Amino acid sequence: MSILSSLSSNKMNKIKNLSKDLVVRRRILANPNTPKKIIVELAEEELNVIRRRMAGNPNTPKELLVELAKDEHNDVRWKVAGNPNTPPEVLVELAKDDDWIVRAEVAKNPNTPLEVLVELAKDEQRIVREAATERIEGLLRY
Repeated sequence: MSILSSLSSNKMNKIKNLSKDLVVRRRILANPNTPKKIIVELAEEELNVIRRRMAGNPNTPKELLVELAKDEHNDVRWKVAGNPNTPPEVLVELAKDDDWIVRAEVAKNPNTPLEVLVELAKDEQRIVREAATERIEGLLRY
């Protein structure tokens, strides 16, 4: 059990107070060991730099990743697309994103369905095609 997951409510309040500082919030959300409970507490964030960190954290709940996948800022969607916990149905939608970096991250994600990888292998952007082809080749090896 991690120290953060066993915090008392008093200590949680202290973290909430500390989390009013932008640098602290960024560091909390960048830590892959941050418990879901704390991530959810910070979920109402308006700054895209914070949402981006949240989107990239492997402990971010799937329900929150679904919402972050619709973010207006492409850098937040990049992180959702690259998060290993993003559900396949979200990756299917992100594979259609206008931003080629989002599509490239989808191609690299281990949860991306094969049929989506096949489509991304035909993408107009070389980097997306290469990422998709590499993943397909990796799947065919096993």
